[in-house]
Amino acid sequence: MKHLPFLSPMNFIFCGKKNVVQADYLIDDSSRHFEGFVGQGILFSAPHNMTEAGEVRVDNWLDVRAYFLR
Repeated sequence: MKHLPFLSPMNFIFCGKKNVVQADYLIDDSSRHFEGFVGQGILFSAPHNMTEAGEVRVDNWLDVRAYFLR
């Protein structure tokens, strides 16, 4: 992890179908990954998803922080 050395690769799960992840929140740049996910989806803005609707949308990591501090 070149830019985030404090994050351990042992703390990440890579999967295609996000509905297998049992979590309270999922931050993703594609709203299709929220299908079947039981927690709250949070759409992370990116040039390719500006027309997608998301119940919760954040534009950057400071927005993520603000969302969880509410």
